[in-house]
Amino acid sequence: MEQTGHTVDLAEIDPSELSAEEIEKEGWLYKESRFWKVWRKRWCVLTKKNITFGGKTMPTSHSWLFTFDSESWQTDGKPPTEKICMGLCRTVKSIEDEVNKENAFKIDIDGTPFRFQAESYADKEQWIGGLGRAMIKKTVMLDNQMDNLPDFL
Repeated sequence: MEQTGHTVDLAEIDPSELSAEEIEKEGWLYKESRFWKVWRKRWCVLTKKNITFGGKTMPTSHSWLFTFDSESWQTDGKPPTEKICMGLCRTVKSIEDEVNKENAFKIDIDGTPFRFQAESYADKEQWIGGLGRAMIKKTVMLDNQMDNLPDFL
């Protein structure tokens, strides 16, 4: 699977990596674009391993988790635009004062911020909680893998 920057090329995702049972949270978030700094409404899906976002309409099913069938993702025929591996995430925190927006939060990946805005305070807290849990799970899994390496490495 080829990684470009902090995201993964969605065309190379192995559908067996995902299942509907792995969804921790999904819903609408406003995401700040990295280059134009414009806030756009996107459908976001958080799994135990990744957060995937894109699409201007809610998917009609979760078949995209298995096939990335663009028609089930959104009506304009485009698949999700980005996928971030939770193993790369370092922090998640509220940033209302930083961006002057209610219910705003960001995840930080090696110094690169990804900024989001939820539609309500409760929704923001659910996203932050879910992201935090996914980050912890990913860290624990990586620590366990490191413990199993031979001593000479």
